[in-house]
Amino acid sequence: AALVICPGGGYSHLSPIREGRNVAIKFNGYGVACFVLRYRYGVVAGNAPYQHPIEMWDGQRAVRWVRFNAAKYGVDPKRVGIMGFSAGGHLASTVATHYDVGNPASTSIDYYPGVTDSIDAVSCKPDFQILGYPVINMDTTFAHAGSVLSLLGTSPSTALKTLMSNEKQVTSSTSPAFVFQTLDDATVPVKNSQVYSDSLQKKGVSRKLLLYPSGTHGFGLADGADG
Repeated sequence: AALVICPGGGYSHLSPIREGRNVAIKFNGYGVACFVLRYRYGVVAGNAPYQHPIEMWDGQRAVRWVRFNAAKYGVDPKRVGIMGFSAGGHLASTVATHYDVGNPASTSIDYYPGVTDSIDAVSCKPDFQILGYPVINMDTTFAHAGSVLSLLGTSPSTALKTLMSNEKQVTSSTSPAFVFQTLDDATVPVKNSQVYSDSLQKKGVSRKLLLYPSGTHGFGLADGADG
């Protein structure tokens, strides 16, 4: 199997070690090929304002790229998953709910203007999704305000916030999911994980929701560090 890993960071920075490299090394130990995605992100001093749909395009492109290069890396193109933490969990769930199965005409939803190649003909639907303390919702009181601001800007439309509230985009074809979080997460309300799991259940999608009673946000693999 292969796994595209999306580190968190509120769509304003990345946490590529605890929620990237360390995770990849752990999964490598189980024989899984891992690809840590350094996706572009929102408004930060000195950086361009990469906002939606740029992040989604990068996530979709990553899944296509891994599947396109499956033989090179010795992986099964039907076992390409995506994993994300916090805002990276939102990105992972975005790819799992906003996808196409490949468009040879290069008019797919991750289309980069002026760029055409054969990777566009490959599906960007992940075969499974793993979400750690994910941001999911963008339009209610339990949304993570910082992620909404960095991803969607200062005045997103109601339609855009609804579109990117991924619990509202689940269908019966959405990829199976494993979701984990702590009940007392003080940064991203646990309701994000709960409503996503509920939506998956209602649509008949296989899912596992694992909630721990306590723990800080951003615990990565909870490997003993920081309690």
